[in-house]
Amino acid sequence: MSIMLKKKVFQILGTFLGLGLVFVWVDVAALYEHALQLGWLLFGIVLIATILRLLGGGIRCLRLFKNHALTLSDSVSGYMLSAYVSLFLPTAIGGDALRVLYLSKRGQVDRATAAAVVIAERAAGLVAMVILLFMALAFLPSSFLEKGIETILAAV
Repeated sequence: MSIMLKKKVFQILGTFLGLGLVFVWVDVAALYEHALQLGWLLFGIVLIATILRLLGGGIRCLRLFKNHALTLSDSVSGYMLSAYVSLFLPTAIGGDALRVLYLSKRGQVDRATAAAVVIAERAAGLVAMVILLFMALAFLPSSFLEKGIETILAAV
């Protein structure tokens, strides 16, 4: 058996093992019932948002790579791989580390460059979250904000 075929078989078996573990840990019947309660419109919106998130992450990564050796498919695959692996690890760092290895191999760059891309994406995500926070604050009632500030100060 060739090395490439062995790798593909290992990838497929690993995927099925991971999905099997998800189905063991997750109550699929309850998940299905909750999905039915959402309705098709909301389910479609969530599905579209998920796809756009993956594409957005892939495009962001692709723009940060300057050597043009990485394809959009590779970039999105790296993003999905990181997200999938992070589901089973206590932090997202393990998924990011695997993504660095994947991007360095596919993008034909050293690990430091791939790590810089992943860190830059994390920083861009942090900036986006702060912007969304301030946008959300504009729509929250002042009583909610006062209670939130009191809670934060009490915790400190």
